[in-house]
Amino acid sequence: MKSILLLSFNDLPYRLKQCFLYCCLFPEDHVIINHRLIRLWIAEGFVEHVKGVTPEEVAKSYIMELSLFNLKYLNLSGTPIKELPDSIGQLRNLQTLNIMEANIEALPRGISKLLNLRHLIVGGSISRKAIGVRIPSSISKMKKLQSLAYIESEGNIIRLIANMKEREEEDLCASIQEMKVLSRLLLFVADGEEFLRVEALPSPPPYLDRLYLSGKLEKVPHWFYSLHCLTNLFLGDSRLEENLLPHIEALRSLRLLCLDNSYVRKELCFSRGFVNLRYLEVLNFSFLNKITIEKGVMSVRIG
Repeated sequence: MKSILLLSFNDLPYRLKQCFLYCCLFPEDHVIINHRLIRLWIAEGFVEHVKGVTPEEVAKSYIMELSLFNLKYLNLSGTPIKELPDSIGQLRNLQTLNIMEANIEALPRGISKLLNLRHLIVGGSISRKAIGVRIPSSISKMKKLQSLAYIESEGNIIRLIANMKEREEEDLCASIQEMKVLSRLLLFVADGEEFLRVEALPSPPPYLDRLYLSGKLEKVPHWFYSLHCLTNLFLGDSRLEENLLPHIEALRSLRLLCLDNSYVRKELCFSRGFVNLRYLEVLNFSFLNKITIEKGVMSVRIG
């Protein structure tokens, strides 16, 4: 917890920096009692003189401003931190945690105590290769989670790196199913030759509106047809032999479809559906020699 406090130090106004840093003197997991902390701050000379206001009242205002364990946003991205303490769970009001491109390989079990967390941004890459972050299955307790992300754009795009064994993938799928308000999700394998196993997901979160899957798929996930709120779908390196299009042609909310090395087929035929599709991108199809879009199927910009 000390490392987290120190990394937040530079974001504070000058008058609070000494008070904030003083908290690092307390042992980890120590319960800080407000009135004791106020007396210590005053004794150390950290509390500025304000005319007509007692030092105790000024110190109380510092407590309100600092809200050390009432943090709502914590950004540790790009830092050399190698692990988060289990006591991260003390930040019960935290809504956003960004540890992208840190040196963290696994999240502690205490992360599941962050019941108000809405955006969890994890993972990183080296030489364009994804680096996985292990996530405890207890993450399913975080019912308010909306963004499970590797990279966040405009505060709301959700991506997750998956680099797990089969049993762990099943646990992850079970956890994702419990995230009823999750709206955007990206899953991809760290090793491009491994399969992305998402069949273990019985059904997707009901409000999922953006889905990014990068990695080989054995077959089209059976739950694709139920993505009624989906607006954006990206499939990368799927290398499917099965025809994807019949599984998604009836998704009336779908507006953007990006297929990057998604098929090992020679022909791609849009024969029906896709009534609201506006943007279609087809990339890196080694065997594709024909794309057919039947008249009236969609009003689309092709990229």
